[in-house]
Amino acid sequence: MEGIIGDRILRCSDGHYFVSSESNRLAGSIHFGPRRFMRCPVDGKWRMAGNARSADLSPQQLEEAQRHRACIRLGNNEPPVIRYAGEDFV
Repeated sequence: MEGIIGDRILRCSDGHYFVSSESNRLAGSIHFGPRRFMRCPVDGKWRMAGNARSADLSPQQLEEAQRHRACIRLGNNEPPVIRYAGEDFV
């Protein structure tokens, strides 16, 4: 999972491990050098996160990372509603 493209294991500043897709790392975060400011999927809070090498992680940490996946969400996971001239379009 250490490739540039594709999924990566990240560790947030609070110590949570999770998997993030390339699109989420690019579009769903603000980059500060090798780290990024993004929403942690474990507790839902915005935190700094950085890459974690899977070879350095214990089996428990790898399991935690696989249980949590960062993804770009629009509101409450419903399709976006575009309002124009008083009408709703989905």
